[in-house]
Amino acid sequence: QAAMDTAGMPWQPAERPGVRERLLYEAPEHGERVSLERWRADAGGRSFDRPAEILVLDGTVRTGAREAGPLCRILLLEGVQISPGAKGATLYLRLDRKAGPPPVRPA
Repeated sequence: QAAMDTAGMPWQPAERPGVRERLLYEAPEHGERVSLERWRADAGGRSFDRPAEILVLDGTVRTGAREAGPLCRILLLEGVQISPGAKGATLYLRLDRKAGPPPVRPA
């Protein structure tokens, strides 16, 4: 069992303008990444190169014509665009494995 005090972690600038993040876990060799992200309203839309699981913690996000608010869980397919609502959003974001076969692990 492990616990992480995410409230005490500083928000870091992300690669995209208008987004700050708290990186919780990353395994680049497997394409896995888990973070908390705070998107300003002007951060613009984003799509991912792999499936994503998103939990809206605060604010709203849009996927197509649908808007999702706090505590909405979104399972986003690769290539589908998501964008922040008028007041921005805070998200739990989990990126799944990269496309293709799962990595082979030695026996």
